[in-house]
Amino acid sequence: MVLACNFSYLLAYKLTILTLISNAINSSINQLRSKMTQYQLFGQLHYSKLLVLNLQRRLHARGLDPGEIDGRWSPETKAALEKAQQAYGVYGGKADAAYFVVISTPEAELAKVAEQVILLGAPETGVYQRNHPLDPKVAVGPFFNEEVAKRWQHYLRDFGLSQAHVYYGC
Repeated sequence: MVLACNFSYLLAYKLTILTLISNAINSSINQLRSKMTQYQLFGQLHYSKLLVLNLQRRLHARGLDPGEIDGRWSPETKAALEKAQQAYGVYGGKADAAYFVVISTPEAELAKVAEQVILLGAPETGVYQRNHPLDPKVAVGPFFNEEVAKRWQHYLRDFGLSQAHVYYGC
């Protein structure tokens, strides 16, 4: 009988410890979530620091001022990106079009490439990850004519997505 009481006491003690640990973990997660929502861009929590750093370097190399080159999204980075978009004439497309810019990439890189395309200014609703077993790719579009699609192709290539090419179809 004493053994059963000790076992029950020990079990209750372990459950109490586990509950305290669980509460501490949940509290930490909630604190992290509240901090992350401060950096929401295009409906996503944040862009990876490496992608933003790479973008800032490329903007700077093209004579645009992205502010401090530190991998953090800033008003200066956004303004420089908007200037680059204006210079390339990339403003998006229309829903009934058939031109896309397609970027072939390894399956493991699909999400990263899609994130990079969105970071460069493509509307999130116009970036698609197509996980085909033989040819995984990210598609951007649709565009209302080939000229706009070609502008996006050149823009994406110049900012590090050298596999970008124009595709006509659905």
